Amino acid sequence: MSLMRCTKHDREYDSDVIECSECIEEPRKVLIVGYPRVGKTQYSSKYEEVIHIDAFAHHGFKEQIYKVMEYLGIRKDWVIEGMQGMRLFRKMLQLNTQLPDKVIYIKPKFEADENHVINRKQLDTIWKDCVELNKDIEVEYI
Repeated sequence: MSLMRCTKHDREYDSDVIECSECIEEPRKVLIVGYPRVGKTQYSSKYEEVIHIDAFAHHGFKEQIYKVMEYLGIRKDWVIEGMQGMRLFRKMLQLNTQLPDKVIYIKPKFEADENHVINRKQLDTIWKDCVELNKDIEVEYI
């Protein structure tokens, strides 16, 4: 048996195993969701590489979600965040495709101002759908 060193966790593991035990246990596909201006982007900065859903906005409101899912389909691991995260999660659940290993829901830390009340109501409806459709995916509320 030969040992390999995991540079990410600075530990040795058996070379017959593909990765160290900590790497295996980490979620590979993470979706960060929440209301506008709750800190999704700030929270996501703790990850090395983050895909921002907003970068796909030029495809248009409806097409954006499909383009994101198409992009995720060619990647092994991903962390994604953005305003359309709840819509993306709902569509993933409906189509049972490109599902994340974990969803991080960032709760608001302040009351909505008049500009965000309608948006929050819409997002609450989408999130309710997600909760009903989700059977197996871990959701962490922070």
